[in-house]
Amino acid sequence: MVPPPVSFEVTDVDAKGRRWSWRAVLGPIRMSFDHGVEVRGEGSLTWLTMHGPLPLLVLYAPLARLALHRLVRTS
Repeated sequence: MVPPPVSFEVTDVDAKGRRWSWRAVLGPIRMSFDHGVEVRGEGSLTWLTMHGPLPLLVLYAPLARLALHRLVRTS
């Protein structure tokens, strides 16, 4: 079975502030996300705010955490 297509759209980018927003649409389901990366001393901190149906957010949160960890991890 092929999963239904998901439409993604970047809705805002603040390159100087290292923040961006995007939304995902899957049929009638709408989710939106706000991301940011902040410089902290020698490292960085990343954050994600999610908006949408709670069951989907609960399923997506561990995947997002893994992706964000990989985005800012050190070598």
